[in-house]
Amino acid sequence: MQPFKLQLLLSNIERSEKSRSRIDARVAVGSQVTLRHRKTKEQITFRLVTPEEAKPSELCVSLLSPIGSAVIGKRRGSVIELNWNGQKSKWEVLAVNRN
Repeated sequence: MQPFKLQLLLSNIERSEKSRSRIDARVAVGSQVTLRHRKTKEQITFRLVTPEEAKPSELCVSLLSPIGSAVIGKRRGSVIELNWNGQKSKWEVLAVNRN
């Protein structure tokens, strides 16, 4: 195979892998997560962190919190159910960004 064609092929494969990793990304510690309430369409964005790094005022949520444990391992499009003050609500994972 010619070097130019090989380079083009490798470039396309690399681009494809990057796209796939964004689509298939699962929520993990360090992920920035955007959720949307299924009924009200309200959106929240936060970063999932270890308990030591948690700062709710800065939207850094512990993986051990109710919301953190509900989203860990989820993908974009997943629906989670949260229970706040006896009220159940469903939220959709809109985005998962792993930096």
